[in-house]
Amino acid sequence: MITTADIIKAINRKLKEEFPDIKVWSTDKDKDFGSKCFFVKCTAKKDGSPEFIHEQGEVRIYYFPSDKDINRIELLKMQEQLSQLFLFRIFVTDGFALPITEVEFETDDDVLAMIFEYETYQRIDLEKGLPEIEELEIK
Repeated sequence: MITTADIIKAINRKLKEEFPDIKVWSTDKDKDFGSKCFFVKCTAKKDGSPEFIHEQGEVRIYYFPSDKDINRIELLKMQEQLSQLFLFRIFVTDGFALPITEVEFETDDDVLAMIFEYETYQRIDLEKGLPEIEELEIK
């Protein structure tokens, strides 16, 4: 089963591959993240049944520019790079791609935010992973 944590890890991995010199955060911190870094935030809700899980959520990727006062061109370039990087889908595993259909960008307080929603439907094999019954010899 693909979890929300798996989705965040895949996004972080993709950002680190594309931007190896930029720090990526995905956990809250009580202090300033610093300049020229990403912060990934994901909210999700699940419903369904034990055999069939439906999850929908929102991902926000924040980019904090290198200079908080002079950054307009830097933010525009980063917006273009992020839109190309997350065009159509993100591979969570080799066999599971998360489709991305609508991407929005916002700039607030000189921080760029890329926002997209996702939705997954997963059938869960309840018997997979259960230990097999051992054969017992009765004497």
